[in-house]
Amino acid sequence: MKKLLNEIRERYLEFKILSTEFYLNLLSGAILFLGRKKMKLLVKNNDNPNNLEDLTPYILKDEESNYNLQTYLNSLKWGVLNNNVRNIAISGSFGTGKSTILNLFKKNNPEFKILDINLGKFEEKNKQTEVDIETSIVQQILYYEKKKNLKDSRFERITFDRFIFIKVVFFIIWALSILYLFFDKIYQKLYLINREESFYYVYLMKFSFLLGVFFILKKIFKQLFKLKVNKVSFSDAEFVPKDNDISIINKHVDELIYFFEKTRTQIVFIEDIDRFEDAVEVFIKLRELNIIINNSKDIVQKVTFIYAVKDELFSKNNEKTKFFDLIIPVIPVVDYSNSNTQFIKRLKDDFINEDIISEDIINDISPYVNDMRSLINIINEFKTYYKIKSKENQALNGNKLFSLIVIKNMYPIEFKSLQNKEGIIYKIFELKSIFYSDIVKQIKKDIELLEEDNSNIELERQSSLIELQMIYLSQLLLDSFGAIRYNIDEDSLQVQDLIKEEKFEQFVNKGTLSYTLGGRTTFLSFANIETKVNPDAGYIDRKKRIEDKLNNKKQSNNFEIRKLRKRINKLKNSSLNQLFQKADRKHIEEYFTKAFVDANDKIELGDGLSIENNIANEHRKYSLLKVIITNNYLDENYSNYISLFYPESISENDYNLKLKIIEDGETAFNDVINKPKNLISELSIANFKKESILNFYILDYLLGNFKNNEVLTHKLEEFLNTISNTNDKSVDFIDKYIEYSEISGYTHTFILKISSWEDFWYLVHNEDIFSLKKKKKIIDILFRVNNIDEIKSLNKENKIKEFLEDYDDFLLNNYNENRKEEIFNKLKSLGIKFKEIKYEASLHDWILQVMNNNLYVIDINNINLFLAKYSNPDYIQYSYSTNNYTALLNSDCIALKENVSDNINYYVENVLLKLDNNNEEEIEVVETLLNNDEITISNRTALIRKIDFTVQKITNIDTELWVPLFINNRILPHWINILSYYNYNNKEIDFVIEEFLNKEENYNRLKLICINDSIDENENHLTDELITNFNISLINSEISNDAFDELIDSLTVNFDETSVIEKTERIPKLISNGNIILNSENLSSLSEIEIIAICEKKEVELNETYSNLELPIDSWKAIFMANINPELKLLIFDFLTDNEMYNSEDTSFLEVLINIFKENKFHQYSEFFVDSVMESQLIISDKIFLLNFEKDSIDTLQFRKYIEQLGKPFSLILQKEKIEIDNSDENKVFLENLRELGFIKRIYMKNNNSILTASYND
Repeated sequence: MKKLLNEIRERYLEFKILSTEFYLNLLSGAILFLGRKKMKLLVKNNDNPNNLEDLTPYILKDEESNYNLQTYLNSLKWGVLNNNVRNIAISGSFGTGKSTILNLFKKNNPEFKILDINLGKFEEKNKQTEVDIETSIVQQILYYEKKKNLKDSRFERITFDRFIFIKVVFFIIWALSILYLFFDKIYQKLYLINREESFYYVYLMKFSFLLGVFFILKKIFKQLFKLKVNKVSFSDAEFVPKDNDISIINKHVDELIYFFEKTRTQIVFIEDIDRFEDAVEVFIKLRELNIIINNSKDIVQKVTFIYAVKDELFSKNNEKTKFFDLIIPVIPVVDYSNSNTQFIKRLKDDFINEDIISEDIINDISPYVNDMRSLINIINEFKTYYKIKSKENQALNGNKLFSLIVIKNMYPIEFKSLQNKEGIIYKIFELKSIFYSDIVKQIKKDIELLEEDNSNIELERQSSLIELQMIYLSQLLLDSFGAIRYNIDEDSLQVQDLIKEEKFEQFVNKGTLSYTLGGRTTFLSFANIETKVNPDAGYIDRKKRIEDKLNNKKQSNNFEIRKLRKRINKLKNSSLNQLFQKADRKHIEEYFTKAFVDANDKIELGDGLSIENNIANEHRKYSLLKVIITNNYLDENYSNYISLFYPESISENDYNLKLKIIEDGETAFNDVINKPKNLISELSIANFKKESILNFYILDYLLGNFKNNEVLTHKLEEFLNTISNTNDKSVDFIDKYIEYSEISGYTHTFILKISSWEDFWYLVHNEDIFSLKKKKKIIDILFRVNNIDEIKSLNKENKIKEFLEDYDDFLLNNYNENRKEEIFNKLKSLGIKFKEIKYEASLHDWILQVMNNNLYVIDINNINLFLAKYSNPDYIQYSYSTNNYTALLNSDCIALKENVSDNINYYVENVLLKLDNNNEEEIEVVETLLNNDEITISNRTALIRKIDFTVQKITNIDTELWVPLFINNRILPHWINILSYYNYNNKEIDFVIEEFLNKEENYNRLKLICINDSIDENENHLTDELITNFNISLINSEISNDAFDELIDSLTVNFDETSVIEKTERIPKLISNGNIILNSENLSSLSEIEIIAICEKKEVELNETYSNLELPIDSWKAIFMANINPELKLLIFDFLTDNEMYNSEDTSFLEVLINIFKENKFHQYSEFFVDSVMESQLIISDKIFLLNFEKDSIDTLQFRKYIEQLGKPFSLILQKEKIEIDNSDENKVFLENLRELGFIKRIYMKNNNSILTASYND
């Protein structure tokens, strides 16, 4: 019984195991079944919350009817249905949509049984052979169909047998049948229950045995059919698998024929085979396979191979057309010209319209994305990244994230390198400091040019163009020896004409002029005059400097210099893109070239040409990267977009601020920080160079904890460097923090630390945002916390000095007896000159210290303050406003007088010349000022114009001031002064003397004395020769006629030769004044009128000297025309006649004498005279008059001769012929005289008494 129970227990356990196994298998099947149902449900209801797109070829429902697509599909269908077409090519470049067309054809034509073959190749390194490609093709064909449909295929496949349980049960039954039939003893031991066998049980065992044998034999025969006899021998036959053929397609062609026979496949899509190097050979094999399939009797359907290939698959023109029966070209759906449309279509609603990314970045990037799959993947990755990153940073910059995703897809290797701080992108940002240095270097050159321009402006001492031109004209007068007239081209000019700007510029532009002196013409070059005046700077340069000075060019230059320095400071913390904006295209390209070369050593391998080609290739390869960086779509803060935040040490609020700082976004100065220590520790040094770091709490923490902490010290330094960039935000921060720090107590510490920046006060001084009160507060603190050297370094462009000099209550605000010495030492080190000082009794000693240390500007207010407060009133006898310098010299302010004396030019310019009523200085004081070489010529000239004084003796004043003295009429009108200037001016009277003499008050005083009066022995330079020359120069000068008429009495020279007188129009005045000597030289050169005048003026001298005169006959004629004593004329006539000093050719002379005879002024018969007249060309009436007048002195014989000389008709009388002449008194008298002499006998009149007729007959 026990044994039975044990056996039952064992059987129970076996049953339990079998039932448990059965239950578990059943449960597993149920789970698998339910899993499949669930998966189908999930697929059906699959949501796409991120709007992602898969990368497989597809087309949207609403685009299926697109005309272009239908064109492709219709063409493809026509080719498939055409019995002549068996190989069709869908040709186009990668990404043109070939796979989409094939998929859509498959979807729209379900009546065709279609097989897809698609090969993938992604790495050049994985070079696959022809065998590999064919193997893959065969596998894809044969493994496409279910195994049960290809039962006779020799290709074995691992399959899941769903009836394995039934087979196992049947195998057990078959095994039991064998035991039952052949091994009874064994079977008895396995038998569970003893009972008699039934009839059906025996037959069941036998049937089971036979059925098992049948299945085993069937399986064996199938395996035999898959064997191939490779070798036959007499001893045995060797069966081996078909594994050694070279061509896989050829090797398995029977399998392929079998496949198409069984599956009835009509179309085969073949894609991506053209990616492989051996693609052409494979295509040939496929074409051969197509021919075999379509020629096979076993295959009833037509089989069409459709290839998706690239256009450039076959290199020769006719290869493609020979291979394919139909070629359908595909126009790309996406390329560089229209990819922006695809981007915008997919991003517009969720991102572009929401201003997350801009269309600009799409338009800039899209030309470089010409593949649909890449485009979709970029969008997918961007959506994923944005969803994650935007949750932790709501201010996420979509453009920068999008550009990073583009780089990740287009330059995956560079993206990976960037994460490791390597590669070209990292190198581009790493070299930013070099780019910054190059830009700053150019800006500093511009600053140097402006500073040089300022230096040149300061070098120019003249304050106006007139002053400058006067210097060159003075040199011109020296070089031309005081010439009066000059010629430029055809213009004749005087010196005063050249003062006019247009004439002076004409001389400058022409370059030369000429003057005539002593009968010789000389040319002067303006270049030579320039060299003598100033060999270092020409007129044009100096003119520009003066114009710049008048136009405040120095001020504008300083403003530009400040802008450039501000720009340098601003560039310190600029991003790479901000630096690009300040550079030209060439500079940017050179920068990228350097980055490419530094990142890739292989570029510089080879010769010059190959290096250039390598560089050009790099620029082409990374053209998209350049577009992204230059357009600021990617910057130095790229790391924020490829990492995630896990809040631990800082709060979320602090983290958001941290991101803003890292991205250099907009931050407020008073943004609250919960854990400033932790936040500051997590910010790298680089972040303290950004304007976004400007935060009151951060600066407070740094100022309060930097001591003994090297890291915080460094970060504080960078923070201060950032606010020193002079940008508007930084300036505003300084202004606001000074107010804020009054509460936190860090004002002095802040100013002490920031004053290490040398431009700090320069900024405060120039920015209007700082109120005057705040500026005063800052300067007071600077003076308190900084030593002398530090203050000097802050005194950029003397801005501290400039401010303090205007800070009138500085002494009052800083009054502290304990700091008196320190303050004055600092003031003296800066050379402070207070423009105005507020006086209070408590400051009496301090202001006295200011005066004794010359810490003041020499101006009206300060001078008057010191004289009023520190001078003994008993010594002040003069008015400060009318004779300031005289009053100062008579005061007892010794330090003040010494300072003024040391700065006399400044005093003159800023005090004397600015006191409107200061025109009563004593003459001794004035002469002292005029002779002080420390005062500029321009200021001394201004004094001459301003002060009312008269210099008694010009030689007491420096010669360089003589011109302005004469021009401003500050010289006593005395011939000694004029002669002295004449001698100084190369013995020439110029326009200066002319203008002086033309003044009425001057010539009225000068006319009272002769030129050589009052010249004592001390005036040894005023020689007689000089005086003589001056007389001549005065006569020949351009003084007015009024002045000359008054001054002629002062002349001391009588001229024995008038040829020296160029102004001939003044000779009559000189004759009238008796300054012309009556002599042969003068009478020979003077005009007729002038001879008459001098003869009438000096008749006595003429009477005494006429017999000694040697004159031309015209001069004698003029003498006879003078209104002088007739007896003197008679004496002269006798003298001339006796000496036969005239003849018949002197017609005009004879005519004058005839007229004198007619007037009965004198008469003296002279046969020589009558002969001369009768032989002359005088008119007949004058000759007849003389014959009538002298008839009593002429005998008959002479008369006959004279009648003959009268010519016809008178000479006919001698031939006793009748004559007719005009009836006149002279003719009537003449005929009567002829009748008396017996030459005619009868005289009568005719024609109404108009004609006289004479005849010898009665």
